Amino acid sequence: MTNLLSNLNLQQPENATSDILVYLLNGIPAYKKAFLALIGDGLPEDCTIDREQCIIDRSRPDFIAESKDWIAVIENKPWNTSNLGVQFSDYAKALKKREKAGNKYLCLLAPEKEKDRLLGEIAKNELVNIDSIPIHFQCEYGIHVSVLTWNKVLDTLNAIQPENEAAKLWLDALRTYIIPPERLLTPEDIATEQSIVKNWDTAKAIISDTKIILQKMLPIYGYTGVRLLSGGKEITGSNSYGWYIYDPVNKNIQYWIGIDQVTWAHFRSIDIKHYLFIVRAYRNLNKEEVISSAILEQCGFKRDKKHYYDKHTYVYPLRDTADVLAVTPQNLAGAIVVALNGVRDALAKQYANHG
Repeated sequence: MTNLLSNLNLQQPENATSDILVYLLNGIPAYKKAFLALIGDGLPEDCTIDREQCIIDRSRPDFIAESKDWIAVIENKPWNTSNLGVQFSDYAKALKKREKAGNKYLCLLAPEKEKDRLLGEIAKNELVNIDSIPIHFQCEYGIHVSVLTWNKVLDTLNAIQPENEAAKLWLDALRTYIIPPERLLTPEDIATEQSIVKNWDTAKAIISDTKIILQKMLPIYGYTGVRLLSGGKEITGSNSYGWYIYDPVNKNIQYWIGIDQVTWAHFRSIDIKHYLFIVRAYRNLNKEEVISSAILEQCGFKRDKKHYYDKHTYVYPLRDTADVLAVTPQNLAGAIVVALNGVRDALAKQYANHG
C-alpha cells in the first residue's frame, strides 16, 4: 500500500498530492489543527482548507485556508523539478490587496531537500537574500511568510491518531511518493543529477546543434515541421527543452526530441541507465491509435507511465547521461534517425502483413 501513489498513472501528480493532503486535513480536525499550527502560531481551525481558489487577480494557489480575520495561502512544490518562478511574489501582491483579510500568511510547502533551492528562487525574484525573506515580505506586503516541509508535515500528522489505519496508509503513500527512501539515490544518481544541473545550458546547446543537423537530414526521409520550443528563447526555470517533428507519411505521427529532467528522474528509479536526451512519441496530432504499443516497444521505446503530459507517451532513450559532456549532436542526430525510421519500418511491415 505504501506504493499506492507510485503505481497510479497520474497525469498531474502534484495535484494528487495536494488533493490527498487537503482531503485528510478537512476530514480529520486534529490534522487540520496541527497543520495550521505549523503555518503560524495561534491559527484557529474554524475554516475549511480549499483547493485552487482564486484569491484575487486570477491568482490560484494550491491551498487556501480562510476565516473571518485571517487568510493563509499555501503553495505546494513537492518535486526536485518543481519551480516557483514569480508565483510566490504574485501571491504576496494579491494578498496585499486583500485589505479586509486581517492577518495574512503565505507558506511554501516543499520537501526538505528542495527547500533552499526554492527559497533561492523567491529571493532572486524579490531581490533580497534568503535570510531576509520573512522580514522583507512582512515589511513590503504586510504578510507572514513561513516554509513548511513535507517531512515535518508527515511526521507531525503521523504522530496524531495512531489508531487511524486508513489515514496512516495515505500518509505513508505520500511519504513514499514525495520523499523516496535515500537508498534509491545511489552515489551515481546524485553525481549524475548534479552534472545535469551544472551542465544544463551545455545540454541545451547540444540539443540546439542537433536540431541544425536534423534540419538537413530529416527532410530526406520525409519528416517535417521542425520547430524549436519558444523559438529557442531561454525559459527561466525550465526543466524541459526541445522541439516537435511530424511524420506526414504515417498520419502525422508526432515526436518530441529534447531533454527533460522529469523523464530522467522517472527512468532513474526504474532503469539502469540515466536518460536525459530522449525522443518522445505521441500517437499523432489527434491522439488517434496510429502506433501500437507493441511496435513502439519493439523499436526500443519505453512507456513513461509517470509522465503527466500525456498518458499515451512513450520515450526512446538516446544516451546514458552519466557524462553529459560526452554526448555529441552528431551521435544524437544519428540515434534519432534510427529511432524514427525504426518505427516507420515496423509500421510498413505491419501494413504489408495486413494487406
